[in-house]
Amino acid sequence: MPPINKDHAQAIAKKVGAVIDTSPKAHDLALVYHDGTLIATFGIRRGSNKSLGHGHIPKDLHLSPRQTLQLAQCTLSVENWLDVLRAGGWLEDE
Repeated sequence: MPPINKDHAQAIAKKVGAVIDTSPKAHDLALVYHDGTLIATFGIRRGSNKSLGHGHIPKDLHLSPRQTLQLAQCTLSVENWLDVLRAGGWLEDE
């Protein structure tokens, strides 16, 4: 399984509709909202080396590394991710 990299992080941010905070810090911050509530945040490195790892993202999204790659590669839908959050108690049932 390949490591989670900058391309994956950007794909996930786009897929989940994250708001990107580009304040003058070392990393951009992806803020993920669901029904107006902040449910997840993760950093995206700004460096030009796209192969640098973003191994923190699975923990930040409450997913396994495999599920995180699946979310980036579109085999895990946003709704499936929200179901994982609900099952783990990270998101209240609607």
